[in-house]
Amino acid sequence: MADRSAGAGGAPDRAGTTGPWGVPAAWRALALRAAAREGVRIVRLFRTEGLMVRGKLFAFVSGDRVVCKLPAAARARELAAGRAEPWGPAPGRRWKEWVAVGMRDAAGDAGARLDDLVAAARAHVEAGTGGPA
Repeated sequence: MADRSAGAGGAPDRAGTTGPWGVPAAWRALALRAAAREGVRIVRLFRTEGLMVRGKLFAFVSGDRVVCKLPAAARARELAAGRAEPWGPAPGRRWKEWVAVGMRDAAGDAGARLDDLVAAARAHVEAGTGGPA
């Protein structure tokens, strides 16, 4: 898949960001790893990027956070552990299956955990178990 959204060669072009939308470099690395999977595409969403499979969104970047659509058990586990927070498009509007996870320390174990969450979101949406937001 061609990476149309990265800066030249995907290299950071503004203080730790890449691409014309200035998404965090940690997101770009995560998105490129996810997009290596069959059927996963990196897509432009307004002024950010997301990941889709079978035409359905399963993760995107929002500021310094990754927002993922998770199955109920994974969502409950992440919320209970304090590693994620409920996400919604506006204050007071929460999407029931979506959580936001910080990307601040997206290297090492934290990066592997983000990869796992994105993979769980992909599997959830790909299996068709993710209903409407």
